Amino acid sequence: RSDRVHGLLHGTGTADAMDESTSRLAAQLLRSIPDAYVGLGSTVRLGGVPASRHEADQVLDYLCRHPDQHLAAIDEVRTGVALMELAESLSRELDSTGSSLSALRRLNPADRDETIGTLDAFFAAMGNISEAARLLHVHPNTLRYRLTKIADVLEVDLDDRETRLLLELELLAERYRH
Repeated sequence: RSDRVHGLLHGTGTADAMDESTSRLAAQLLRSIPDAYVGLGSTVRLGGVPASRHEADQVLDYLCRHPDQHLAAIDEVRTGVALMELAESLSRELDSTGSSLSALRRLNPADRDETIGTLDAFFAAMGNISEAARLLHVHPNTLRYRLTKIADVLEVDLDDRETRLLLELELLAERYRH
């Protein structure tokens, strides 16, 4: 790709020694070009180079969506990469089947932001009302009221585990989409 440079480091040391050398080289590169992004694939034997390059590209895609990070190895962001790819796949599927969150488009921006923030806190607290209310700096009854309104607007049952999972994934997909 025209916006990427791929490097292949050859060495005879252990995988740990190669990882350490690669990390030092990447850090030097970032000191020279601070706005660059460096994604590292797994240390592999020569036959594994295509897979390692694919991992490095995945890391770069992830880093470009997380501009606060400029350097990562696949092992450090594997979960984030998997969720990013799941969100992208879900986005494509939701484009054809529709999203539960589509009802939020009818809300004014402030209400939409509050709704998303409320759902984010609710999911981050794993459905624990007291913890989610603390995260939002609101009374638990206020949170319960908001969740009831959200369930009505979205026409969903927030007590249903699969519904909550899908909504959380849809929020993730929405973040990656924008």
